[in-house]
Amino acid sequence: MDKLKILCCHPVFNEPAYVLSQKFNLEVVKGTFDPKEGDIYIVYGAHEVAPRLCHIQSNVKVGYIIYNSEPPSSRFLRDKYYIGLLQSNPVFDYSQASTDYLKKALGVNAFSHFFFEFIKAPEVTKESEIDILFIGTENEERKRIRDRLVERYPDKNIKFIFDWSLKVPAEMKHVLCNAKYVLNIPYYNDGALETHRINNALAAGCEVVSHSQTDHDTKMFYDEFIYFTDKVEEFSYFEYEEYKEGYEKLIKKLTTAVTAHNIFVLNNICK
Repeated sequence: MDKLKILCCHPVFNEPAYVLSQKFNLEVVKGTFDPKEGDIYIVYGAHEVAPRLCHIQSNVKVGYIIYNSEPPSSRFLRDKYYIGLLQSNPVFDYSQASTDYLKKALGVNAFSHFFFEFIKAPEVTKESEIDILFIGTENEERKRIRDRLVERYPDKNIKFIFDWSLKVPAEMKHVLCNAKYVLNIPYYNDGALETHRINNALAAGCEVVSHSQTDHDTKMFYDEFIYFTDKVEEFSYFEYEEYKEGYEKLIKKLTTAVTAHNIFVLNNICK
């Protein structure tokens, strides 16, 4: 994999890109992107700069391996440039629901799955300043859930961050490390479990409560690590005593499931 590098096109993927680079001794490229002929890039966040990536590939013989992080209902999966990248380059996907959609709707066969790995926060006794935390884009359903939680727990610190101000990984980690519960409330009701948000929260030592998913394979995989509920706003916070497994076991399980196959696929692509 001598020709292989990592291209990170959005700050939200900086930490997973860094962790992957350390595992396989790969260079991470951020900001200025000046590829040379024959280079091959694992691309995080390709949907953010798809027109530029298409233009470069039409002028330079460069290879992309697209790490697709977009769920089936994402507007980017209607974008002609991003669709073009997916259809003309090897694709790794994070979700079985998304993999099935890409094949059915766009004729894209994902080569393999990948997972988002984060740096685990140090083991400390948490004195959580934030009782319930959500970070993500605002919509009416998320606001409704916030208002209901504030109504249920007037004496608790309920924090919903809608402005995406925490793009720097260190800032995101600091907030997560000060939270007890982190919520996973999907923006799209398309079944794809938002494992980027979940894995980051688990790495920070948080308990994660997620809306139930129709992506049954992924849900079963994560069932021993997080709480699933049909109504996030009615979950029994601060009363639940069911034990959930920790982040280290999750990463070990994910590594066992996909890493050997991914190395095999990447080696074949880079030949």
